[in-house]
Amino acid sequence: MAAEPDSKTVFTVQEYLSGVCLPTFRKSSTLWFTTAPHMRALSWPEYPELQRPRGTRPLREIERSPNIKFISLAKNYFSSMQPIEFNAADYVGKDCPLRLASPRYVTYETDDIMFLKSVDNEQKFVTLMQDYVLDTVSESLRAIRRHTLDSPQATALRFKEASHLCTAHHARWDIFALPGTPDRPFPFFVFVVSPEEFGIQDMMDFTDPRWFENANGNQLNTPSKMYQTLWAVISDTCKGRGRFFAVTNYIRWAFGELSPAGTMAYTTYAFESTLMKVDGTSTHPLDLGLNTIQMLTFWVDHALKHS
Repeated sequence: MAAEPDSKTVFTVQEYLSGVCLPTFRKSSTLWFTTAPHMRALSWPEYPELQRPRGTRPLREIERSPNIKFISLAKNYFSSMQPIEFNAADYVGKDCPLRLASPRYVTYETDDIMFLKSVDNEQKFVTLMQDYVLDTVSESLRAIRRHTLDSPQATALRFKEASHLCTAHHARWDIFALPGTPDRPFPFFVFVVSPEEFGIQDMMDFTDPRWFENANGNQLNTPSKMYQTLWAVISDTCKGRGRFFAVTNYIRWAFGELSPAGTMAYTTYAFESTLMKVDGTSTHPLDLGLNTIQMLTFWVDHALKHS
């Protein structure tokens, strides 16, 4: 597990998140990192479980929001926030949920590095997403919302694996969800596809503005392209449950929202993550003033306030 901060260390959520990077990972059978850029993945098979009668799926249109709008909202969110402290002494004797490395505050230990060199199957990839990425976001939100450790409110901010909500759940994607409350069962979803299964250009195709209706009806009722399949999965999973979501192939992240009736989806551009290599060096995507984990933290909190 990631090394716990020194018990005398006090640092703010803002400081920690501003330096967070996603770790590169690879399969033990290869020297190549799975997070190496793939432009396009091989096409997915058709999933009979996703076929629907005409008029069944409500989602008809995808609209992409301007980058500047989303980035401005996220920057204002953090800049208007009072300093919120993580006190490392609070984690003494406990597993620290801040698992993503951030210079000066959290570093990877030997067992982390060994794990990241052997992400050999879907379950290990799920573990990476849940234990490292999403638990870090959940713990940041716990502090931002000023809930005590191990409180029911903190537990409600922990993402759960929820792929069973999709009829084709043994497929190319995994689904995570906040458990929410009886009145708001799933305030936020994260749809994850491995970068080997969904490349950079595939993510760009996914976020392109679309109109799915044609002379033959809604294309999402019988999805044939990868981006159509993923939008069908999102439509089915969110219907009657929630509206806010993120989609990622780990390297790129897009953030979205469905209209109340589920007929329109609004999505951002697919933003590139900063990746930390095992030697401690990092990639350098276009500097937008925020990293994708900060964006995800903002968007989940936004969903909790508006869902």
